[in-house]
Amino acid sequence: SSGINAEYGQEKLVNTDYPVMAMALTETWWNSRVEDAQVAFPGYSIFRAGRKGRPGGGCALLVHRSLKVTDKLAWDDDFNNLIAVYIPSCHTILATVYRTSEYQYLLEELLNFIDKHSLDSTTPDLFVMGDLKLPLHPWNTTTVAGQATGDRISTGT
Repeated sequence: SSGINAEYGQEKLVNTDYPVMAMALTETWWNSRVEDAQVAFPGYSIFRAGRKGRPGGGCALLVHRSLKVTDKLAWDDDFNNLIAVYIPSCHTILATVYRTSEYQYLLEELLNFIDKHSLDSTTPDLFVMGDLKLPLHPWNTTTVAGQATGDRISTGT
């Protein structure tokens, strides 16, 4: 396979004058036979989670190498996928989700990862990207409130 670089035109996605710091990909369909080198972008580290039990799904994060990732979480339950990374220099977690069904365990895994990187009761900035399959959610004013564990999600009006 020629990989994603040839399919999408790497030069259009990666601008060296103003590099994108992170890119989220879903529906990658990458299994264990797809090597990182086949889907690599120069200047980016790749982190991925794919379905182990069946084809399809999958997600990946491409993080600019100027950002040092010190921890990662890759999780799947044969239906849903989650890849999350922690970047200490900006106390930030980037997460990409591919969700097809019930996601309670996926959220628990992500919340545990957030807890792990909460410093002195300071919750890291969190950016969740991906295919969340939540079309009826009122996205305009969603906030997370409560403890660092994210015990309550509320939406404003």
